[in-house]
Amino acid sequence: MATQSTDRHDAPWTGPSGKEMTESQTLGKEIMARANDPCPVLDEQNLAMLRDFVFDTSPANIAAITKKYGWNMEENDFGGSIIGYAVKMHGSEKPVFTDEDIKALRTWYESGAAGNI
Repeated sequence: MATQSTDRHDAPWTGPSGKEMTESQTLGKEIMARANDPCPVLDEQNLAMLRDFVFDTSPANIAAITKKYGWNMEENDFGGSIIGYAVKMHGSEKPVFTDEDIKALRTWYESGAAGNI
């Protein structure tokens, strides 16, 4: 499910699997903690997708970013993006990101720690 970045770095992935991170609700923490690792959790495109989501988690924005990125929520087709899956699960009984994660990610982007995304 998760697509680890090879765009910025050629190092092998050494962290938990995408499934582990989504099921344990640690994806947000791992994204921030590993942002400067040789192989970060997300590439630049997925960081941009995440930014679009965390600044506005309303149903209207979810519909807009679903269309923008060509995701098909009914078919579970997220183009290989773990962020697409996280967006679909938002508001469900098993969300990938807690409300605290979303606030922390928003603060992380606002601080500039995510880079020029």
